[in-house]
Parts: sequence; C-alpha cells; structure tokens
Amino acid sequence: MNIKLVVFDMDGVLVDIKSSWGLIHRHFNVSSANNMLEYLSGKIDYYEFMRRDISLWLKVKSKIHYSELLRIFNNVNIPNESKEVVKQLKSYGLKVAIVTSGVNLLADRVCKALGVDYCLSNKLLFDENGYLLPYGEAVVPLLDKDVIVYTLAKALNLSVKDEVAYVGDSIFDIPVFKKVALSIAFNAKREVIKHATIAVKSRSEIADSITRYV
Repeated sequence: MNIKLVVFDMDGVLVDIKSSWGLIHRHFNVSSANNMLEYLSGKIDYYEFMRRDISLWLKVKSKIHYSELLRIFNNVNIPNESKEVVKQLKSYGLKVAIVTSGVNLLADRVCKALGVDYCLSNKLLFDENGYLLPYGEAVVPLLDKDVIVYTLAKALNLSVKDEVAYVGDSIFDIPVFKKVALSIAFNAKREVIKHATIAVKSRSEIADSITRYV
C-alpha cells in the first residue's frame, strides 16, 4: 500500500450537516422520503431521483433563484479541522478529492475553501437568468460512488486497491470501502465501521491514520 490520493465524502465528514439535499428540503419544508425509497428499490435512476427532489421545491416556489440556494449553503460552517486535515495531507504530497452525492453549490464552496484538487458532486442547473431548472446533472449517483472513485483513480493512473484512501461516514460509503486500499470510517455507526480499515471519531485523527501509509 502506497497512498497517493485521498478521497473524502463531504456531508457528515468535511462539514457537520448530514445532507446538503436535506438542507434544501428543510428550507422548503418538503420530504424526499418517498423518492429515496423509489431510488433505493431500483424503480428510478439517480437522474430521476434528482428531478423529483427538485420538483418538490418548485411546487412550493415556482421560480427559485441561484442566489436563494447559495444563501442556504453559505450558512454552512466549514470546520477548521477539515482545513487542517487537507493541509496536512497535501504537505505530504498527496492529492485530495471530494466525491459526494451532495449538491455542487456546497461542494464547490468546500473544495475552494480547503484547496481540494478534484471536486465531484451532483449539479443543480440554472437558466440564463439564474433560475433553477427542473432537472440536474447526476455526476455522483448515491449507489455508484465506488464506480466514480474508480473512474477518478483510473484517470489519474492510480490503482484503487493500492494507492487510494477513502473517508466516509454512511452505509452508502461501504461499497467504496471494499474497493480502496485504505478506508476510514469517520464518526460512523457500527454497521459502517465493520467494513472500514480504520475508525476515527475526530477529524484530527484522519491525517495521521493516512500518512503512515504514504
């Protein structure tokens, strides 16, 4: 094992909120539970899942401007510990990526604040006047994160099973845990931890857990 790329999930790992989608749902006071069940059962794909979630917001407010959604995410705190972890990893010459099924409006802000090298997230789309379109771009489907991480590693000429570390916190990160060289469960439940190489409770432990394998 010779780690060269560290990939982070975002929601619940680099930021404390558990779901950037959920943050918008709460803003518009809607529930996506039925859409999630349809997606997890295989009845709809992730593109359709996103489209249905967006339609929930547009039923509450027919025209939603980019600036309104941006304000929601600008209130999300980016912990100093996250900045320190990325800084420490990069000081070892490691590349750092975020691969999240969360919303790009938050992911782009987090990636910029942390100085992340590669940033992959699901995209909300807007018209020429800045108003939300009724569909998005499914870049990181929730159940296919392992495929996205593999594709990123391949593009960088890296071996997933020898040179990639991944940090996640949910059951949806387990497929990635099973494929990478080093998997770290951050502040996760037991059912997630049992699939990880290492389990940590604080962000300050993440860099030390990885750099020993560089």
